[in-house]
Amino acid sequence: MNTEDILIHRHGAVGHISLNRPKALHALTLDMCHAMSAALTEWADDDGIEAVILDHAEGRGFCAGGDIAFLRNSALNDGGVSGRRFFHDEYQLNHQMMTYAKPIVAFMDGITMGGGVGIALPCKYRVATENTRLAMPETGIGLFPDVGGGWHLSRLGGRLGQFLALTGARLDGAECLWAGLATHYLPAEMVADAKARIIEKPGRISGVLSEMPGTPPKARIEDNADKIARHFASERLEDIVASLDASDDEWAAKERATLGTKSP
Repeated sequence: MNTEDILIHRHGAVGHISLNRPKALHALTLDMCHAMSAALTEWADDDGIEAVILDHAEGRGFCAGGDIAFLRNSALNDGGVSGRRFFHDEYQLNHQMMTYAKPIVAFMDGITMGGGVGIALPCKYRVATENTRLAMPETGIGLFPDVGGGWHLSRLGGRLGQFLALTGARLDGAECLWAGLATHYLPAEMVADAKARIIEKPGRISGVLSEMPGTPPKARIEDNADKIARHFASERLEDIVASLDASDDEWAAKERATLGTKSP
């Protein structure tokens, strides 16, 4: 069940989906969404499949999101018809993954942004590494955090979700674990071993990941957690901007400048 941009395999009791579009940092296409959905549907009814692994094949990055060039071309060439279909089917895939009965393990070993977040966060197990760079950067193109971003971000504590949604800030692997966006942290060099162990013992995923040595460095964003909670406390953008403007803190000035480049 292989296509050009996605590889789908079965290893015993484990289904395996690998994004395979390295030149575009594995950005999702409509065909990729369809292939993933079809595989998940098939495995949902297969008693021989106990778990699913989701990762990327060759090249850096887990998934850079949706195919922005495709969406732009749709707007220019077909009045956005194919673009709307992409969003509809992508969101259907997100919902399918959120409600999937069998555990999915996402290895976020690299850039995980936009649509990549949309297919990673629904997974029961989300493994970050030192290569992870997670963000919801939609306000940079005049959009909003979609693919379930509003659901996931609104459940983070300390107004962190508000901060991430408005600024599009990037989190590294340690920060993802601290924020609860990742469930586990492993050095990238141990990812292959983790997959092999899961394939060998798909009924012990939590134990396998927890037993592997993977102590993350300190989450740098933790140092600014109080500032995020204070400045991004309001539900009104005007209040957030005013709070940042009133501060003489260098961090506040930086984030205020960032907001000025966005269209939330």
